[in-house]
Amino acid sequence: MNLAKFFKCLFFSTILILTNSVMNSETKDVHTIIRTRRSIRRYKPLPIPMDILKQIVFDATLAPSAGNKQPWEFIIVTEEKNRKIIFDNIYWLASAGKPPKDKQPQAYIIVLGNPQISKEYIYDCSAAIQNILLSAWGYGIGSCWIGSINREEIYKNFGIPQNLKIVAIISLGYPDEEPEVEFVKDEKNLAPYKKQDKLVVPKRELSKILHIEKY
Repeated sequence: MNLAKFFKCLFFSTILILTNSVMNSETKDVHTIIRTRRSIRRYKPLPIPMDILKQIVFDATLAPSAGNKQPWEFIIVTEEKNRKIIFDNIYWLASAGKPPKDKQPQAYIIVLGNPQISKEYIYDCSAAIQNILLSAWGYGIGSCWIGSINREEIYKNFGIPQNLKIVAIISLGYPDEEPEVEFVKDEKNLAPYKKQDKLVVPKRELSKILHIEKY
């Protein structure tokens, strides 16, 4: 092997090693975000920069959608008076309880679906919501996907056209709690519960829900 060929092989080998290193690093980061994300319902009284909120919504728009129709719209809510309107018209997980005043969300994202664009809007918006949750956690921001909503009041107070559907509201803020995951064999009661002032979230074991090749 001549010297030129040697250096050419060395160059491409180095590029391959660096590429694999970066890809493995990114993959690990994604997996860490997925595996450590929890629904957060207690937040620190710290504002979230609007640039970050916009980036989170941008990440939501990169979600897949049926036929790439993207039947979604989003409203970012940060002003205190508007946050109070939302807080008064959403319903929290009973076992977690309503957040006290000093631990309430610092922002919300209202997720809207347009059935005139796609009848699959629920699925598409759900994919976008998952991106919101993961993107937020990537910035160290906790979130909670809320579907129990007094929709009539939200329509009225935020000027939302009636042809759009309120799919969910995502609460956001820097976490002031650390819920734990607990994998359980008994699947009769999967409701989250409090244990020494910490919320515990039961999860079904993989062996109970995973099937290979056939059911």
